[in-house]
Amino acid sequence: MHSKICLCLFACIILLSSCKKEEATTWQTNWVAPLAHGRLTLSDLTADNGYTDNAGIYHLYFEKNISGFGTNDLTQIPDTNISQKFVVPLSGGPFQIPGNTAIITQNQNYSVETNGTGLRMVKVKSGQIIVHVKSYVNAYLHPSFTLYNVSEVYGNNTDIDFALTPGSAAAPTEGYFTVDMSNKYVVLSGTTGFDYNKLSTHLEIRTEQNTTADQNTIYGQDSVRFELLMSNLIIDYARGYFGDDSYTFDESFNLAEGANMPSGSLALEQASLGFHVTHKMGFDGKLKIENVSGTNSSTGNTVQLSGGNLYDPFFITRSIDNGGTASISNYDINLNEGNSNITSFMGNLPNAISFQGNLQLNPFGNVSDGNDFFYENQLTEAKLIVDVPLRIATSELTLRDTLSVEVTTDAARVSSLTLDIQNAFPMEWKLKLYTLSGVLIASDLIVSSGNSIDAFALPTSSTLQIPISELQWNAIKSEGKIIMQVISNTPTFPQMVNLYNSYFIDVRVKAGVVLNAEIQ
Repeated sequence: MHSKICLCLFACIILLSSCKKEEATTWQTNWVAPLAHGRLTLSDLTADNGYTDNAGIYHLYFEKNISGFGTNDLTQIPDTNISQKFVVPLSGGPFQIPGNTAIITQNQNYSVETNGTGLRMVKVKSGQIIVHVKSYVNAYLHPSFTLYNVSEVYGNNTDIDFALTPGSAAAPTEGYFTVDMSNKYVVLSGTTGFDYNKLSTHLEIRTEQNTTADQNTIYGQDSVRFELLMSNLIIDYARGYFGDDSYTFDESFNLAEGANMPSGSLALEQASLGFHVTHKMGFDGKLKIENVSGTNSSTGNTVQLSGGNLYDPFFITRSIDNGGTASISNYDINLNEGNSNITSFMGNLPNAISFQGNLQLNPFGNVSDGNDFFYENQLTEAKLIVDVPLRIATSELTLRDTLSVEVTTDAARVSSLTLDIQNAFPMEWKLKLYTLSGVLIASDLIVSSGNSIDAFALPTSSTLQIPISELQWNAIKSEGKIIMQVISNTPTFPQMVNLYNSYFIDVRVKAGVVLNAEIQ
């Protein structure tokens, strides 16, 4: 028996080897390959703008900080150039002046520009003062310039000295000196101590000490020009009277930056909004919110928030300076479905919020006698907080996610896609797939409602098969992405259902592959 089997195998080998090969032999095989996987959870859809409460219900939660209410530049000092000519108080000439003789002595209060604020003292965070002197005098001069009460030590002075060679009207000699103003105090109350925005200085111009009279030929009305340039001064602390002007604020922002905000019809319960003001600046104020509105960019529909005392003006009391730390006053406005239209406001699914109003400073006048104060890192702030527990009813509520596609071989021709879907949400989903460039793959695929009970996810499973053309497959392969759009409908709209953090919809995409291979 064994010998017969061997003879048969040998005969087969002889026959195969004696055949003349005319063309390649091809095989066509069908198999299924993993292509993409995506899972949509509540955290994914809201870009982590949420939390789970003690009952397990998921909440959308958004915060937006508004700082300064338009007063951010309240105490800034714009770049300022002060220029003054000092004339030798003589008539006629020429005069031969010996060395170390004072020819000009001048005390001066310079007016410092501000944005309408009366300042008595500031501490500078950064910036510089550049002193430029230009001499038209045919003499060796030694100008000394003092900035009173400008120093890192409060109350000390900054002294600046120059040594200038002889100049002329046609060819003046020049000198420059730069004062780094970082961490320096600047008193701006003038020589009286009661002014605002006045910088006190002292100028003395002497002939150079080690010179002779014949080296210093001076005419009456010869002049020396001083320029004082304040550049890029950033204020860390300021004290003075900030006036009674009104500052407007006009903020527009995304409610949930990066969130996959849905479109469609959404009914909510128990949404709330809080407007919380923390006042840290040393002035009294009257705050008036003029408008809070939300716009759904998909529909173009805008809803203005109303209710409670949102648009009533309220007064905020000045903070107290506790040696570098400002005391804090808190003011709160809380809106809910019982005292406002916050439910319909959020039901509009706004992704853009507009927030306008104004803040009037010192509505009762200069009650501090010039002792308003400001710390650059302790601004008055407002926080807008929106909290929406996801107890909802939906009709055609649309969400989207992007699935990354992994193509493992160029030899594969995909003939179909198989979708294995698990849905734990207590709502039916209508599924649509398309590419980044908009090539439709499939639409109106129905995914059954999950059987979840409260926070326990009991997903239902569905398998859907989609024929796919070469055009569709080439678009998927070249872009490497599939957009998954799901449209939800709660079973008994408008009755509410709770959404829990454990809920998910899971989609696994497999490719039905026809693999062509050949052997020469």
